Amino acid sequence: LDSSGTMAEEEEASAAFAEAIGVVEKQPWDVAAWKTMAEEAREGRSGELGVEQVHATFFRRFPAAAEAWQEAAAWHIDQGAPEEDVEKVYEDAVANCCDVGLWQTYIEFLIEAGGGEAVSGSPTEEGEELRVRVIKAFERAVTMLGQAINAAPLWRAYLGFIGAWPEHNTVAKADKQRGLRKIYERCVVRSHNPNPKPNPKPTTLT
Repeated sequence: LDSSGTMAEEEEASAAFAEAIGVVEKQPWDVAAWKTMAEEAREGRSGELGVEQVHATFFRRFPAAAEAWQEAAAWHIDQGAPEEDVEKVYEDAVANCCDVGLWQTYIEFLIEAGGGEAVSGSPTEEGEELRVRVIKAFERAVTMLGQAINAAPLWRAYLGFIGAWPEHNTVAKADKQRGLRKIYERCVVRSHNPNPKPNPKPTTLT
C-alpha cells in the first residue's frame, strides 16, 4: 500500500494478483478483481502486501460485502487466530453490513468458540455464561434484521437455540418456556405488522 492509499505491485506477487491490481486501478469498482486480490492474498500470493492490508483496502471500498466478511473471518479461523481477533472481524462486519447469513455465521462462531452445543445446553456455570452471550448476539441480530423478509432462518435458529436449553430444575424449565413464548410472540407480531416502529434496544428474555 503506497502513501496515497493505492495498491502497489510487488515482484513476488502472483500474475493474477498483479493483473487484478491493474484492473482496479482503472476500474476501482470491479468486484471480481478485488475478490481475486483478496483470494490471492489469503493464499500468500500478494507479495509484500499482507492479507490484513488487502482486506482493509477491500472493505473500505465494499463495507457491505457480507460474503467477503465471512471469508475474511474464515481465513482468520483457519490461521488459528485468537478468538478475540475473529470476533473483531465479525464485529466490524455487522457494524457495516446488515445481512442475515452474516449474523448466523457470527452466532455459530460464538457457540463453537464457547464449547459448542454440548456446553450451551449444559446446566453448568459455563453453559449459562455462553447462553447469555449468545442471547445477546441473537437480540442484536433480530433487533437489526428481525423484520427483514428473509429473517425466518434467524428466528428459527433463535428458537432452536433456546429449545436446546437444559431443564434440570423447575426454574430452568420455566425460563426456557418463557423464552420460547416471548420469541414466538414477537414472530407473530412482526408477521402481522410488516412496518413496525424500530426498537432501539434489544429485548430481554427475563
